[in-house]
Amino acid sequence: LALGSPAVDAGSRTPGEGERDLDGAARLSGGAVDLGCYEFDQAQFSLGIRHAFLNEGPGAADVRFEAVAPTGFALDDAQTWWTIDGTEPSASNCAATGTNVVLALAPGLYTVHAKTVHGGETYTAARAGGLRVVPETLYVVATPGEAPASAPPYATWATAATNLADAIAWACDGATVLLGDGVHVVTNEITLNTACTVKSLNGPGATAVSGNRRLRPFLLVNEGAVLSGITVMNGVSAGLRLSGGVNIQAGMVTNCVIAACTAKDTYPAGLHMDGGLFVDGVVTNCGVTGKAEVWGCAVCIRGGLIDRCRIVGNVSSCTKARAGGVQVIGPGILRNSLVAGNSAAAYAGVRTTGGALVENCTVVGNITTTGYSATDYNAGIAATLDEDRIVNCISWGNVGPGSSPRVMNSSGLGTRYFNCAFPVEWGENCVTNDPGFLGRPGREYDLAPGSPCRNAGVLRDWMGAGSLDLLHRRRVRNRLPDIGACEVQDSPTMLLVR
Repeated sequence: LALGSPAVDAGSRTPGEGERDLDGAARLSGGAVDLGCYEFDQAQFSLGIRHAFLNEGPGAADVRFEAVAPTGFALDDAQTWWTIDGTEPSASNCAATGTNVVLALAPGLYTVHAKTVHGGETYTAARAGGLRVVPETLYVVATPGEAPASAPPYATWATAATNLADAIAWACDGATVLLGDGVHVVTNEITLNTACTVKSLNGPGATAVSGNRRLRPFLLVNEGAVLSGITVMNGVSAGLRLSGGVNIQAGMVTNCVIAACTAKDTYPAGLHMDGGLFVDGVVTNCGVTGKAEVWGCAVCIRGGLIDRCRIVGNVSSCTKARAGGVQVIGPGILRNSLVAGNSAAAYAGVRTTGGALVENCTVVGNITTTGYSATDYNAGIAATLDEDRIVNCISWGNVGPGSSPRVMNSSGLGTRYFNCAFPVEWGENCVTNDPGFLGRPGREYDLAPGSPCRNAGVLRDWMGAGSLDLLHRRRVRNRLPDIGACEVQDSPTMLLVR
């Protein structure tokens, strides 16, 4: 073992008295037994390498290298040489001389060697595994032909990675992985376990990552991880693997579309969240098949926040599918979002439990196909526990096999609903008149200026400066917020002076 090896003193077994290693040396020479068949000899001279980055984050780096020897041995500055290209160091072939040196390194992979002279003998050490200096931006192309000179560290389009996994393996905290246009097919799930950003060059309309109907494309586990501007498509969930498209344990997914993802006898098909943030996104054309009882067919959130998103057009054919749009489990929060045009056997729109919170959402045009009981007919918002809270929401035009407009759009105790809009009086401060949607392309569920939902909501803690509605407009224009995902925007006043 070399000096500085992580295997030194890393064993947990206590050797027997007189036990020897493969060379016949005492098995225990340090604080604990070493790993492997040889015990490191603290009394024998050997050469090791330490290094430290002097600047944080990706990009060109100043790196300090130190040649080290066991306690009691001195090194000669004039007879210690370094190379970073894998060649043998010498007085005539070295990148630096000295026991403690600082080298300015461009992004790349370096093979670091040190050589020193001690007692008339030469000793060489190498840093195992090479040294990576990560570029600020790592490039990825969709097809190999776009980068015929592909090579680490993937720092230009000409040398870009030809598959996303290779670039992710290089990425570090603070790095950006930039995807070119086209469909990037992944053969293994991409796990974002560093605080890196994966984003597209030209947005979700130009760049997609596909699971090729074999696997889930993304899992985010680092709170600093960001996935941005990508369409995630053709993902599959099976068995215990939660979600066919994206699973967020921590981190943020923004400006992404999750589309055409499926699940069989499990859930959800599109997005699963235990934490983190899904913002300015779309989940569409996702669905669950099979016969098992599933909850949250397109989206299931158990923690974290979904904000300013559209969960639309998701259809589940599973015979026991419930919560076709979104299943919200406390402490998860659904906010400023549109849930529309989803279909499932029961609870086609939004279902809550476990102290969930749904606020300023518009839930419209969802269809429950069969239901299992009178309450299961609900196709709008269903709050199932007393701890759930539905605030400032519109649930309108949702249909199912039952005959009650109230049950179609809201269910559970009325004490769970506050300042909402339903066809029939339910909860506190309910609006029962038609919400008055604008109906314009791209703004179908924006509120018309005369909507009864205008200034009918209740203020929430998050509605301060900078808070936005679904369409990225100021959330509170007047004294009180509007009900629903969209805020009425006053027309500008023109003053003519003659």
